[in-house]
Amino acid sequence: MADERKLTRAEKDELADARQAFSLPGLDELAEVLDDVAMGGADDDLLFHVGVWIGDWVAGQTGWVWIHVSFGPGLEAPALVSSDRSLAMLPLQLVGSVADGAPAAELLGLLRRLETGARPSAPPRSFALVAP
Repeated sequence: MADERKLTRAEKDELADARQAFSLPGLDELAEVLDDVAMGGADDDLLFHVGVWIGDWVAGQTGWVWIHVSFGPGLEAPALVSSDRSLAMLPLQLVGSVADGAPAAELLGLLRRLETGARPSAPPRSFALVAP
């Protein structure tokens, strides 16, 4: 079971700072950045900035909103959620997984599916994680 809360002012400010520090025109350019991330060419700040960019991009495609979600003591993070809380996405962790060796193409494939309107389905308030 997941617990949620609104983002704190500090968390909102951190996201806003990341937005000012990093931007991309679109997914094609993101592919190049994720390739660099996969090859170890990113520090923690860049990983955070890319995660925020992805989250904002997904929010623009889906209407999902940023909140803070806890899936238990081992996983608490800013997340995007659908209005009925059926779906949740952890963009910061997804970028971190690419840095840890997950294929960047899988994350890009997920984003392209969301762009076309493809969405998984889950019961309301289930916070089902959307991942590649």
